[in-house]
Amino acid sequence: MAVRKIKSLSARRAIASLGRNIKTARTKRRIPVKEFAERIGVSERTVIRLEKGDEGVSLGTLGMACLVLGELDLISGFLDPAADDTGLLIDQQKLPKRID
Repeated sequence: MAVRKIKSLSARRAIASLGRNIKTARTKRRIPVKEFAERIGVSERTVIRLEKGDEGVSLGTLGMACLVLGELDLISGFLDPAADDTGLLIDQQKLPKRID
């Protein structure tokens, strides 16, 4: 199965930044790549790809990495409708001006 390349430069940069952040978090916790891979359930090569921001790495791998790093709540809270300021603003703009 071919992985589609992300066309947006800003999206690619954001994913690369996420990969660097994962690597920094793992390093700060002093978890070697081999141990991190074992705990996530992937190969060392996949960890390296994740940390380089390879867009073909699965969301499941990202989820497990966040779990191992103790940051799973960041994923579960991502774009939470109750905290989505843009979505809330759109909802507010759709409210009727008057109620008869």
